[in-house]
Amino acid sequence: MAAVARKDLAAIAGMFTPDAWVQDPVVGRVQGRDQVVEMYRGMFAGAQVHLELKRFYDRGASGGAQEFELVLRDSQGEETRVDGVDLFEFEDGLISSIRAYLDTLAPSIRQS
Repeated sequence: MAAVARKDLAAIAGMFTPDAWVQDPVVGRVQGRDQVVEMYRGMFAGAQVHLELKRFYDRGASGGAQEFELVLRDSQGEETRVDGVDLFEFEDGLISSIRAYLDTLAPSIRQS
């Protein structure tokens, strides 16, 4: 997910299968590579984004899990920090699905 940290939409598109999907508690389900890229484009356009990738738990060629901290800063300077885990499924070396889980009990979704 370093391409996300770099905000590199072309690289992001190249990571996904054509029929990939993302399930996120904030944006819901996004189906298809083009729509997934548009989801990231919208996230990047709406705020300054800083993504810190933490541990990756490898399940081999079929998937894995990535811990992350996402910091979003809006145009007024308000920060929202989100801790979470993305669960990945892979097909032929590409991402076929991501399920995002956010730590809302910590509370890790917090305004600074």
